[in-house]
Amino acid sequence: MRIEPDSNLAPALRRLAREPEVESVLVVTDGEIEYPAEPMPYDILWAQTPTDTNTWTDFEPKYGHVVRLECTKK
Repeated sequence: MRIEPDSNLAPALRRLAREPEVESVLVVTDGEIEYPAEPMPYDILWAQTPTDTNTWTDFEPKYGHVVRLECTKK
């Protein structure tokens, strides 16, 4: 699923929770999103990117694992 920037991911993540074959989800985000407060029944890897201003948000969800994706220009 593709969600527009600054969006609420809660409906999409809850919909995936109703799918029995979903075991894990990769979410690529700059951290400026809304998501469910309750843990989902599947594993989540949050891949955090810098914001448009090349800064990092304080993105610390209470579930899943967060990795930061750093981009370098050549």
